[in-house]
Amino acid sequence: MDWLLFIIGLFPIASLCFIVLGSIFFWLLSIFDDVEDFINFAIRPAILVLAGFSIMLCIPLLTLQVHQR
Repeated sequence: MDWLLFIIGLFPIASLCFIVLGSIFFWLLSIFDDVEDFINFAIRPAILVLAGFSIMLCIPLLTLQVHQR
């Protein structure tokens, strides 16, 4: 039950992060003249951010799984 509260507690933080990342995305998109230049610029940081978020979400869930056994 504690893991459910933990995941529910992540929703406000995740929504705030998505709002901030979305505003940064549109700000960077307004700087570049061409969408292709923007995609070439932003693809590597986007992959790193997604990998970081997936690691941040998976590690607590895995530790909770281990402690419940």
